[in-house]
Amino acid sequence: MAIFDALAANVVANVEIVAAVADSTPESDPEPPDKFWHEHTRILLTEVRPDTDADLLATLLLNTLSGSPVLRLIRDGHGTRYIDSVRTLITSVISAGAASTHPSAAS
Repeated sequence: MAIFDALAANVVANVEIVAAVADSTPESDPEPPDKFWHEHTRILLTEVRPDTDADLLATLLLNTLSGSPVLRLIRDGHGTRYIDSVRTLITSVISAGAASTHPSAAS
């Protein structure tokens, strides 16, 4: 899911814009800006990890792209650390599916 690399890099490059959008979007917004990304991520997860709750996983993974802790980390100069951690998380989710379906995983 290389898209998360690009999205995380975009968050780092545009942290103040991301913060402003997050602050201006009410929780009750029926069409949040990330609705497209949620559906796209859910579909991809369903393909690579049919054994999971792709809807919830999509929500959790997309939440790594915003929020006060993420913004604070980036503002404190830890953008590379953040991108690397998002990459590790996504890789872990995808790899776990491959490991659980690999014939030697049952051994």
